[in-house]
This record gives sequence, structure tokens and C-alpha cells, in this order.
Amino acid sequence: MPPSIEHARLKARNQKRSNNTADNAAYHELPYYTKSQQVQGLAETHDGDKDDSGMKMRSHGRMTRCNPGKVKKILQALAGALIIFLLWKTVEMVVRTCKNVITIYERNFAIDPEFRDLIFDWGSLRAKRWQIDEISSREFPSDDTSHHHRIEDNVIFTYKKNLLVENDSLLSDEERALKANVLNTISLHPSASVNFLTDDDCLASIQRIMKLYPRKLKNLDNFFGQEDTGMHKADICRGAALYELGGLYFDVDIVPRLTLWTVIDSDTEFVVPRVYEGSRQQGAFFQAFMGVRKGHPMLLKYLEGFVDYYTAEKYSIDGLHFKGAPVGVVLLRRAYDALSYNEQTRCVFWKEVRYERFLFPDVEPPQGIMRVCRYVVAIPHTRVVPFYSRANGSRMCRPDYSWHDIYESYLEYKLHTFSRVPGK
Repeated sequence: MPPSIEHARLKARNQKRSNNTADNAAYHELPYYTKSQQVQGLAETHDGDKDDSGMKMRSHGRMTRCNPGKVKKILQALAGALIIFLLWKTVEMVVRTCKNVITIYERNFAIDPEFRDLIFDWGSLRAKRWQIDEISSREFPSDDTSHHHRIEDNVIFTYKKNLLVENDSLLSDEERALKANVLNTISLHPSASVNFLTDDDCLASIQRIMKLYPRKLKNLDNFFGQEDTGMHKADICRGAALYELGGLYFDVDIVPRLTLWTVIDSDTEFVVPRVYEGSRQQGAFFQAFMGVRKGHPMLLKYLEGFVDYYTAEKYSIDGLHFKGAPVGVVLLRRAYDALSYNEQTRCVFWKEVRYERFLFPDVEPPQGIMRVCRYVVAIPHTRVVPFYSRANGSRMCRPDYSWHDIYESYLEYKLHTFSRVPGK
């Protein structure tokens, strides 16, 4: 090969090497964020070139790198965001669970405030220990069943027919159960005079009281005769009978467990249970049982309340509508609130409360699948239970009562409630 050609090749090769050196110097002088771009450009320029050893030159591809500090910060931020998200979901789940537990507890295990002092250690929902102490320093209930009270020694019942004189063959299964309950109540009060009032008896009692207060109780007998809801007629009747006679009134389906004179103080003039916690008529009275002395002024105010109720349009009192509701429990509470302070001091209140074994360990559980069958009447701050709220075998607490029967009873009640026509 001529020397001139060899010389030209050497010169060209040296020129390329000098260009590569310049490129490398320029590469390292560029800012970091353009190095990868520069590497890519140089790799494309020298792709296919070979060095003296005959190997391909991917000159700057292997020099590509990233900032480890920046990557670490990004990973830390992602981890932090993930932790915050998981914590938020955990708190949300805990709050939801607590709400569900509280709801279940309130519905099924709620303790009436007046009986919480019987509890020794709340513990957990799964395990509780309960204080079983003496009820009080005095013997309670008393062993003395004799009558020496301000409240008269009478027991009073009301029903559409006199269960005490009706032949059992003419009574339904429910009425036979109610009759047995009435006889049990009478047997617990052997010295008392028994007064079983039917509709005719109630009307006669109302008319006798109307003669004493013709203006205050105007047309009450007509309102009673026109009323077609049994519980409202019983509300009026018990007020008239107790005002006229005094004594202890019992619904035919409330079950006494003991002689009431053993748990009523001799100077008491009025005793009644309050409705259970959660009732829509909070603070009202559960007047399935009521003990009151003869001629008590509260009873007269109570009967006046019914006159106002029926006189007002749309079955309302002071703008409050009670159509289809238990009017008597509200009117009795209003009559009590109108008493003077001295009259109120001789009044005693028991409480309807859901039965719980740990609160009343010596009381047999009530029977029945409906919620109303699971209540008892207890004396606050004691374990004394004078009553079961409903008799086994009564309308909603029959042993054979199914959920289908419950649903039919509910529909029948609603149909009857909304079909009533307000009147004066």
C-alpha cells in the first residue's frame, strides 16, 4: 500500500479518537438531567464503530445512572401515603364496629339507669360480674300482708265481659288464661274487696262522678260510649272507678308476683310504674297497674283530660296528636304534673324494665317471643319485681304465637288506627 494512503488512514483514525475525547469532556460538563440524553446521542453516533481491539463501542450507555437520594425520597413518600391510607381505613372500620356493638347492646342489653347501681363490674360484653347484695337494711318485701294503708283495700279489674262469672266453655283460650291470672291476683290479696267492671259498670261509675262535677266532665259518658278502642275505654273506666272507690287497679293481663301491700308503704297515696326506657312516651306512666286513694285530685284532672281530648278536633291535646296512641299514659302524667308539691311527695314510682337474668337472678324469665313479653315491673334500685308486664297466654304472649300471627296483629292494629274518624 502506498505511503500516502497509509498516512491518510492514520490521520483519519487519530481525528476520530480526538473527537471522542472531546465528546467525553463535553458530556461530563453538561448538567445531570441532560447526561442521559447526551449518552443516547453519543451511542447512536458511535454505533457500529470499533476500537483497536475490534470490539463494538457502546461508549456511554453503561455510564447512565440515576440519583439514589431522589429515588429514596419518592419511595418514602409512597410508603407514608400507604400507611396513612391503611390507618384511615382501620379507624373507619373500628368506628363502624363500635357503632354496631353499641346499637346491639342498646337493643338487647341496655340497663335502665335506675338499676345500674346493682351492677358491680361492667367488665366486657362477654363476661360480667354482678353484685348480689341485700336489697336494703330493712326487710323488703315485708312479711306483713295485712292492710294498714291510706290506699283502700280494693282490687279493681275492667274487661268487656266479667271473666269471674262467665262459663269457661264460653271463653276463648286467651280469655281463660286471663281469667286464671285474675284469680291469681285475687288470691294474693285475700282481704281485698273485688270489683270487676264491664262496660255497663264503667258507664254507671262515670255517670255518678259526672253528677258531682257536671261542668268539668261534660259529655264524658257519651265519649265513653262512642269510643271503640278497648284500651281507651279502660283508661277512662279505671280513672272513674279509682276516684270513686280507691284501691289497686290491675289490667287483666298484668301478672303480680307477690302481695302488693308488702311493697307499698302505708303512707303512700299514689303508686304507678313509669314506662320503659326507649318508649315514645318517655316519662309517661305504665298504668296497667295503679294504686291510689279514693277521691285523689289527680284522678279528677285525669278525667278532665279525656274531655279535652275528645272535645278537640283530630284527637289532639294542646296541638299534640294522639290518634291511635296510648292516650291514658300521657294524660295521667299530665295530671300528676299538675299536683302540688305536698301531694307529689306521697307518690311512688316503679319502673317497667326489660328482664335480665343478672339483674333479677331470683325471678323466672317471662314467657313469649315478642319484645313486650320480656318486660317486668321492678322497684328502682332493688331486685324486687312485683309484676310481669304481660301474662303468658295473653294476646301477644301466647305459647303458640308465631311471627305470622304477630304480623297479622300488626296489620289489623294499623288498619283499625287509620280507619278511625275523628269526632267531637
